[in-house]
Amino acid sequence: MDLVAGFVRHADDAMSALHSEISWQQNETLRYDRYVPERRLSAGLRSSSRPLLHQTDMHLRATYRQPLEGVAAILYRAGDDFQGLHSDREMRWLDDTLIAIVVLGQ
Repeated sequence: MDLVAGFVRHADDAMSALHSEISWQQNETLRYDRYVPERRLSAGLRSSSRPLLHQTDMHLRATYRQPLEGVAAILYRAGDDFQGLHSDREMRWLDDTLIAIVVLGQ
């Protein structure tokens, strides 16, 4: 695991912009035998859609030789939006998985 402290300058401004400009959705997720609404909100984005995502893509390409293929933006509005411990099972088929997380806010 690599941690890049201070990767995003003016993180509060970036968070405000993303919060207001993105069309957030509440999706459903399969939990055992049925679909349940997710507590958090999410949006799918392209790395070219925002300067912050483009910067992240360039960093991943330079550091790990991996492009940022897609972005799952997750918005936690309050402490009860937490999804609980879980694994992303759909990635189990990949030989080499790289997950980059950029945290804005608290």
